[in-house]
Amino acid sequence: MHRSLLLPTAVTSLLPMLISCVHPGPPLAAAPPPSAPDPALAVSYRMLRVGDGDGVLLSGNTLVDWKLGTRVKSASPHGASSQSLELDARHAGDGTVVLQVMYDESTADGAHLDWRPALRLGRGTTTRVAMTGGGWGRVLEISID
Repeated sequence: MHRSLLLPTAVTSLLPMLISCVHPGPPLAAAPPPSAPDPALAVSYRMLRVGDGDGVLLSGNTLVDWKLGTRVKSASPHGASSQSLELDARHAGDGTVVLQVMYDESTADGAHLDWRPALRLGRGTTTRVAMTGGGWGRVLEISID
């Protein structure tokens, strides 16, 4: 019976020593500040008609988000003809942008153009790619800033 009385006394007498033996660990390292996001890239595009009545068929610009990329759809009816351009831009992870362009055109005389160039460009780059036929042509001009 004496043992049950001594046990609580022993535990309560050792409690201050147990608490004093607990030491906090080293301070936690501060989390690094979040890095500034890379600035978005601006993409400008122009679809040009050459050889059969030179001119700009479609044009525009957009920003490419580093994480989400971007997608643009532009369409323009011109009387009996029409043009449609879709541009899908994604960051490649090395500072360049991969562009997939889908261009569709129906001409007044019933011709159909379906062009799907793929490009990889870096910041500060302008490029021109062309599709040509007998007396006609289309030039896609793209700039990345």
